[in-house]
Amino acid sequence: MQQHTLTVGHRSYTLDEHTDPDAISDALVTAAQHGGGTVHLHGSAQRDIRIIVTPGVPIVLETENLSDIADGWAGYNLEP
Repeated sequence: MQQHTLTVGHRSYTLDEHTDPDAISDALVTAAQHGGGTVHLHGSAQRDIRIIVTPGVPIVLETENLSDIADGWAGYNLEP
């Protein structure tokens, strides 16, 4: 399972689990190439997110493989 997080400036948004990161990336790049624009996304917990892409504001789209995170705890005894 993957989790997608979009960070705009200093604020992060967890995106819906069915998010297509390639489609979002394409939309963000297209908006940036046109000098700015609005990209509509679906966040987790049924939130709608509209990102205003403007020059000078950093945007990071991160994809995290949650099974890798769980595997990182393998071998650790987490019981008290």
